[in-house]
Amino acid sequence: FEFVIVLLSIASIGLRFVVTTVAMVTVLVKFVSRLARIARVFRLVQRAKSLRILFSTVLLSLPSIGNVMLLMMIIYYVFAVIGMQLFTDVRFQTFHNKKANFRTFPSAFLTLFQMSAGDDWMFFMHELMNTRDCTPKDEAPASLIAPYSDCGSSFAWLYFILFYILVVFIFSQLFVG
Repeated sequence: FEFVIVLLSIASIGLRFVVTTVAMVTVLVKFVSRLARIARVFRLVQRAKSLRILFSTVLLSLPSIGNVMLLMMIIYYVFAVIGMQLFTDVRFQTFHNKKANFRTFPSAFLTLFQMSAGDDWMFFMHELMNTRDCTPKDEAPASLIAPYSDCGSSFAWLYFILFYILVVFIFSQLFVG
């Protein structure tokens, strides 16, 4: 069995170099070679007792991991909606820009995901706390129907620190533990 898997892997690598013009054949070759490598791993899991125990433990913990992921996505959703309410009209700056902002739900969700990785979230928080270099509601142009302000919120620190504590310190430790 293992000899056949090794032969298929070598044949798929060889076919990659021979067949370069037909795209469908190369996709099929890649799929077969990857499938053969995966079959080799499963064959190894069947033989090694300790690896089989580890593999079954991982399979049994998948529903719990799914529940934790669902709860984490709910927290991301709630914080994205709150962030859209608080920071939608804040003027773009260095870190709060076209790519990382709270103007739409997808960009708010991705911004929170970026910050949960620890990517300059403190600078982002400081830019959204800015209430000095902005246009307050009482100085907004009269042509606007609704009161407008591109100022940040003084509650940004509470929002970001609460998010960071919940997501990074609690949920990341659930996955590590």
